[in-house]
Amino acid sequence: MEAAEKGYWIIANEKHLAEFKEDADNRDEFEATIVAGKAGIFLGQIRGHGKIPFEKAVRLARKAGIPGIMLVDTILPQLKAVTGGRIDYNEAGITEIEEHIDSETRLFKATSALHSKLGPTDIDSGALTTLSYTATIPRTLSEAMKQLIAEGMNEEQAALCLAIQRDFTLVKTFEHHGLPEPVVFNEYIWRCDTKKIAFALSKLAPQHKEVLASIMDTCETHQAYPLEGVPNQGNVLELAHSVGLLDIVDIKSADGAEKGFIFTPHLRSEEQATEFSNDLLGDVKLFLASMGFGERYSKISKLGGVKREKTLNFVKKLIREGEAGDATAIGIDYVMLEGRGIIRVEPTLTPPGTRRKMVLLKPQVANLALRAMEAEIGDEKLRFVPLTGSARRTLAAGKRFTDVEGSRIKRDPYARLPEESKEATNYYLKKLRGEV
Repeated sequence: MEAAEKGYWIIANEKHLAEFKEDADNRDEFEATIVAGKAGIFLGQIRGHGKIPFEKAVRLARKAGIPGIMLVDTILPQLKAVTGGRIDYNEAGITEIEEHIDSETRLFKATSALHSKLGPTDIDSGALTTLSYTATIPRTLSEAMKQLIAEGMNEEQAALCLAIQRDFTLVKTFEHHGLPEPVVFNEYIWRCDTKKIAFALSKLAPQHKEVLASIMDTCETHQAYPLEGVPNQGNVLELAHSVGLLDIVDIKSADGAEKGFIFTPHLRSEEQATEFSNDLLGDVKLFLASMGFGERYSKISKLGGVKREKTLNFVKKLIREGEAGDATAIGIDYVMLEGRGIIRVEPTLTPPGTRRKMVLLKPQVANLALRAMEAEIGDEKLRFVPLTGSARRTLAAGKRFTDVEGSRIKRDPYARLPEESKEATNYYLKKLRGEV
């Protein structure tokens, strides 16, 4: 497990364990995670402040559940050792601190380093291993056991580790008489459809399950991954899509071109997760898929460039100035963003009169999508966590355009959808743009 991912799970675990009484049986097994997690939350609060008066640092620490004495005696000295920050003193004590956390990745790495320095128990470390292992896809109980044994535990220790994780609901298991064994779910990621997913996974051969894990890992690192670039051994793609392990957003242009893009359903944003409605999550996926369509499949003028610099510059200008572009393709390739109300398409004065520009109507959507694209360049995994598990079915874009759940229906061989003519599509767009 990479240090940054480990740091993320440490902070997530601490927030979860904070809901349990301090004297709860076996809570002490997670002491390193609790302390390091609180420190990570504190780092998140002071990040970007630079130099901070000590009184303000104390107030922020208390919000993270860190008493003043613990901050002075434990947290600050330990964080200074792992981050290189500065602590200023005078005769009365600490006067000022200075943080050197310039990115979310560095924050997570510092949290991970502190956790290791605190000497976690085997159960503490094992919990992080299981959360990481079950984040990509849920696993059978025997698979989760084998993963812990591979990390150095014996069978008895692995069983105890999983039992304690279940007691604190860090993971959950689904059992059914029709399943050969229980399936272990990461509670942070898989919050619904556990029955459907468990039965689907039980039908997969081990080699196909690993193909699925590889697909999901790729899609998590590269959200809006082109559907046609995904291997599909044993029809694992259809199975994963049908039960909600993967989302597919279909992008259709005004000239009839249509392409699919894959997402993992669990997108998250660490600092603002509670602000994200289901609709916003769907808008972000649609924006990313539309940019991917423009980069790869435009018949007139492709948007992208090497390592996406051209696309990033376009999106940044759209956010910064509120409008961007001067191309015929904008009126053809981005009609789903237009139909969703994320952008407005307007004509420009450039001859021959067919060129269009984008006017941004939902800046928050573009900002979140930009974060995802920048994370992809850094080879990071950026997820936006929905408020509820049902958030993966969120693109209610209207009858004409296919949303996440609609793509499941569309791929059902028994479902009927109305035919769409080019004339009807053009008429719809003219009405949308106020041209008729």
